[in-house]
Amino acid sequence: MTDRLLINPCLGLFHCPLSSVELDAGPAEPSPIELPQQGGLAHQICLDFLFGPEGSTSPKPRRAGRKVGRMKGGVRDDAGYGGQDNLSVAYRPLLGTGASPEDTHGQDLGHYADRSWKVRLRWWLMMYTTFTEGLEEGLQLNVVYYMKEDLLLSPATSALVWGISRIPWLLKPLLAFTSDSIPIFGYRRKPYLIGSAGVHVLSLGLLSLCHAPHSIVLPLLCLSLRSTVRAWTAAISQAILVEDNQGGGREAINNIVADFFWVRAVGIVISSYGTGLLLEVFKPHVVFVLFGIFPATTCITTWFMHEEPVHVGRGGVERGLLVDASDAPSFGDHLNKQYNEVAAALGTNSTLTASLVYFFFYMSGPNYDQALYYYYIDKLGFSPEIMGQVQMFKGTARLTG
Repeated sequence: MTDRLLINPCLGLFHCPLSSVELDAGPAEPSPIELPQQGGLAHQICLDFLFGPEGSTSPKPRRAGRKVGRMKGGVRDDAGYGGQDNLSVAYRPLLGTGASPEDTHGQDLGHYADRSWKVRLRWWLMMYTTFTEGLEEGLQLNVVYYMKEDLLLSPATSALVWGISRIPWLLKPLLAFTSDSIPIFGYRRKPYLIGSAGVHVLSLGLLSLCHAPHSIVLPLLCLSLRSTVRAWTAAISQAILVEDNQGGGREAINNIVADFFWVRAVGIVISSYGTGLLLEVFKPHVVFVLFGIFPATTCITTWFMHEEPVHVGRGGVERGLLVDASDAPSFGDHLNKQYNEVAAALGTNSTLTASLVYFFFYMSGPNYDQALYYYYIDKLGFSPEIMGQVQMFKGTARLTG
């Protein structure tokens, strides 16, 4: 009797005894490895478990229900497949390499466990970062009271300050492009997340100190800085979640993006009502200090996030394996390639271009939120707790819608 190595996406790796009859029958015809159609975390773990990250000529496994074709320039050469395969990661089979079953079993179990906790930790960290972003969005009520009571601004002036401070959100694609193109210390995500969280804490601390009605320049700069780091954090978090689920197809990416907005909406609901309760007890500048705890914890927990480094040579940036610096593209060529890819995507996708134009004109319309807040507080006499309940119902409507 000997063992046969089997894999189950839920149960892991295990051995199945083979009888002598099966051994005498000779080697069986190798069959392609089938992966489930549904993507997501289980699919990616199963893929990395069966195939290592090394090797550049190894065949990729096919998914269930898809024809096997010849790889030709990154395009599957068969009539049953019309898309493209991402060849940035090639896979080397670990099964049937001549190693003993015991060695293969232990090696693969270690690789599976290592990948499992890293992927899961990244997912939970990004969900926590998203939840923190929702909490910060719910802090809008505190900003209204801050500009009204601490800075003594009129509705028109507060609307102007709020609109200027929201400009960095329009630059969110540019911030994501910067993170993709310019690594820091060999990493494209982790340093940006840590730096953004640290600057976020600093901006909240400065806002807590600028509570005298002397000038709106410093509060405006602090609010703009806060919006910039929030937009940067949101862009990087979404990029990480989409990157980790690219192997699952469009459905898996849509699900993970939906989870992103759902978790963010939950944070908005909790923070909206909590801010109203805190404003009943504390001044707005004190609430800024209390909410600084959340980006501080994000800064700390991001240290434990796993990220594969990129390698920088004399010629520029080369993703993946470490190569000779002369083979790496120049930094200018790297940025030019990234820009051309974005321009080509916008130029060939009319739906995407039309959507961007629509959102531009939609965001350019008048905003009456600030005037409505002043009307609730001054004319209707709503207390901070009632205003928090109003914000909570708005967040709940966003969550259910």
